[in-house]
Amino acid sequence: MSAPVARLTRPAAPPPFAWLSAYASRTDVTLADAAFHPHSVIRLPDRVLRGPQAVMADAMALRATLTGCAVLGEDAISVDTRAGPGAESGGRAVATRATLQASHGGAGVWGAATGRPVQMRVLAECWQTEDGIRDAWMIRDTAALLRQIGAGDPRGWLEAQLLAAPAGLPAPLTPETDPEPAYGDRGPAGPEADGLAEILDRVLGGEMSCISDHYAEGCDATYPGGRPAIGRDNVEGFWTGLRSAFPSASFRIDHRMGHAPARGAATAAVRWSLYGRHDGFGRFGAPSGAYAYVMGLTQVEFGPDGVRREWTLIDDIAIWTQLLAPRPEARETG
Repeated sequence: MSAPVARLTRPAAPPPFAWLSAYASRTDVTLADAAFHPHSVIRLPDRVLRGPQAVMADAMALRATLTGCAVLGEDAISVDTRAGPGAESGGRAVATRATLQASHGGAGVWGAATGRPVQMRVLAECWQTEDGIRDAWMIRDTAALLRQIGAGDPRGWLEAQLLAAPAGLPAPLTPETDPEPAYGDRGPAGPEADGLAEILDRVLGGEMSCISDHYAEGCDATYPGGRPAIGRDNVEGFWTGLRSAFPSASFRIDHRMGHAPARGAATAAVRWSLYGRHDGFGRFGAPSGAYAYVMGLTQVEFGPDGVRREWTLIDDIAIWTQLLAPRPEARETG
């Protein structure tokens, strides 16, 4: 997987890092007004934000809770989309990975301030034109945050929230709440992007032997909760636990992109989804029969023996919300 991929570049200062800094750190939150298109849609697993004003309101709530937040950009993959959908207005798709470092210095959605230092990884994708970001998908490692502030596991924390305010949670992202994106392409073909997409398709299709075939023996993976998973057995454990919880759910590759620099490691990013009934034992306990939508973001770095580093995020809180407080509009889609 060393051949260069056409139409891929790596910008020196990816715009999403600039936006994440405006969103989460000490810079001016009103910069979001310039960064986002008036009709932008920002999809988080636990809510859908529409337009710059909604982004700014969500950012202010985050800053009130996580004080002194700094955004540490880790990597970005950028794809020119002018040759595909959106060609009439240009466009660029970007996948980013960053770490937020802050103090839990204010009361908010995660409870009373503890003053504890926290950090959580953020994976995101966006599509932007000259008029700003039109579509964005972002997942924050809220499970890691809960663990660091001593709030327990996602299920226990959510059960307490539902007991205190049963109707107080926003509607999570599902096929029913997700608006039609302005950018609907699946991403450009290429050995890195297609390689990761194939791995995920096979693994979530139940072919766990694919991990031994395509991951380095000492691979280093990071999953929700922020704890590292070293080696193929731990990688298989995460994916088996997730898929076994939703054995009949439909799996889909929503977008993929890759990058193979002249020097350095090849990388890839895939946005994917699972949708169906929670009808199996696994990561989310005993089957509830409720429908759930799982938005996932996966990024990898390739080495000579296959995938040597992986970062995958899903939002356990958003999934538990659908399992413990199912909404009547949830239904099976084709």
